[in-house]
Amino acid sequence: MPDLEPSPARPFVHLRVHSQYSLEDGLGTPAALAARARELDSPALAITDWHNLFGLVKFVRAAHKQGVKPLVGADLRLVDPTDESQASVFTLLVQDRTGYLNLCRLISKSFIEGRVQGQPRIRSEWLPGHSDGLITLLGWQSSVGQALLGDHFEEARRRLIHWLGLFPDRLYLELQRTGRSPENTAEPGLLALAAERAVPIVASNDVRFPDQDQFLAHEARVCIHQGRRLDDKFRSREFVDQQYLKSPQQMAELFADLPVALDNTVDLARRLNFDLQLGEYSLPEFPVPEGE
Repeated sequence: MPDLEPSPARPFVHLRVHSQYSLEDGLGTPAALAARARELDSPALAITDWHNLFGLVKFVRAAHKQGVKPLVGADLRLVDPTDESQASVFTLLVQDRTGYLNLCRLISKSFIEGRVQGQPRIRSEWLPGHSDGLITLLGWQSSVGQALLGDHFEEARRRLIHWLGLFPDRLYLELQRTGRSPENTAEPGLLALAAERAVPIVASNDVRFPDQDQFLAHEARVCIHQGRRLDDKFRSREFVDQQYLKSPQQMAELFADLPVALDNTVDLARRLNFDLQLGEYSLPEFPVPEGE
């Protein structure tokens, strides 16, 4: 396992990355992402695919091969209790085996019990019993961020306090600067709440592909999932060409005014110490009568 001493330039770890296993978006195999992280001299990398850990084993093997610390997590959609057709987004990152098992249970429940119009969703009442061993990231797409986008600061504060009750000392507010307007709108409120509640902030690039020149290929993948054409002027355009694995230097330039948001990514990565044990068989116990 590599140490997490940052490169001499500026410290940074990507904490939200989608691979091709996100199915609805994301481009790049776990091996390609791990190799790119190595090229960028990143000490660690998280893959946080939508509601699944399909690529986990391949990612862990590839990351170890590259000398990169694999960080395990997932991006999840939380159903709005007042309108089940709406959902917000939050990220869970695994600290230890307890957190891994809790994340697996939440993902399973989202498919078995939480589907809305066929799509997996997390329900808020599940979180109190499944938050141990997990760290959460809340950005502009979260319930807190959505309240800020609606210019409801008091509601955003109330929601953040609720989240802090679920994840005491295990919650970070996430800032993105990929050029999408909601990021800019929500950032002042997120910073104000972070200062008011002493919540650490982290920088994120909400990565969907390893390299910038893969943006159009990623758009094609998204269109395939949506059943749309690239030239369809009515299709939603959620992504931008900045959502690639940027170097620590690029992220340092992007967040030059908030270096603590970069430093905190490394500090957070140090808190994530779950290492999937591969190559070991865990057979169930099956008691049989003596002599048989």
